Amino acid sequence: MVFFSVQRNNEDMISQAERDDLLNILDLQLRAFGQVAQHLNAATLPPLQQTIENLLEESTDTVFLKYTENGRILGSVRGRMDAAGVCHMGKLIVDPACQNRGMGRALMLALEDYFKQQATKYVLFTSDHTPNTLHLYSSLGYRELCRKKMDGLTMIFMEKQ
Repeated sequence: MVFFSVQRNNEDMISQAERDDLLNILDLQLRAFGQVAQHLNAATLPPLQQTIENLLEESTDTVFLKYTENGRILGSVRGRMDAAGVCHMGKLIVDPACQNRGMGRALMLALEDYFKQQATKYVLFTSDHTPNTLHLYSSLGYRELCRKKMDGLTMIFMEKQ
């Protein structure tokens, strides 16, 4: 089922990922967060430690969306609802060679749209060393709640009502 269609051509779209997509999403995650880890000089970022078994387990209560272009997965984001109606959004990833083309924004908006009937608010976190994602989230209406030191990094927790 397609939740959002990018108007570049008929092959570019955002849809819910299926179980068979998770290996490609993991590969993309490792490449995208590998670039972040290199920038931060932090080779042990949690997204780099995730395995296909972890993703399969996570997919039981988490919605994965994928951005495909000409049938190739170039981006992904995931989210899950908690009992209080809070949508926890995470791991927005875009192929490093395709960044700054609007895919991340489109994925975030599609995930918000997916959960709009259930969510009372959306929450996420990012590093203060990734100004592009911080700018993206702020431009989408997320506001900073707090900052916390985690594993040597400062993480910024954000929400959108």
